[in-house]
This record gives sequence, structure tokens and C-alpha cells, in this order.
Amino acid sequence: TQIIPVMVGQAAETMNFSQALLEEGVFVQGIRPPTVPAGKCRLRCTVMAVHTPDDLEFAADKIIFVARKLDLI
Repeated sequence: TQIIPVMVGQAAETMNFSQALLEEGVFVQGIRPPTVPAGKCRLRCTVMAVHTPDDLEFAADKIIFVARKLDLI
């Protein structure tokens, strides 16, 4: 599938994560209730054919960087 979820948990953490990634140059949507059940919030990463391997590596590195910065991992 082209949609890859990154499970976060709580709505506030998810939206903070999404915003911090945007500031780092990566656009991923935070998904929260009522779209998903409470406690099951996630980032929705959409991979497209126009993304290069370098784009995907950049995004993955930023997701890890921001998750550590926010003490999520």
C-alpha cells in the first residue's frame, strides 16, 4: 500500500509530531479521533511514485530525528 502508518498514540503527541516534521521539510498528516479510535492516533505517510529513494531516506531520517526529539522513542 502507498499509505504507511506511524503509530503514535495520543492526539496531542501526534499533531505535535506532524507539525515538527513539517518544520523539518516532511509533510505527513496526523490522524486523530474521530477518524481513528482514541489512543490509536497515527501519522499517515503517503508514498508516491514520484518519491525517489533519497526522498524516502530523508523522510525516514527526519521521522526518527523528530521522534527522538519529542521523546517518543
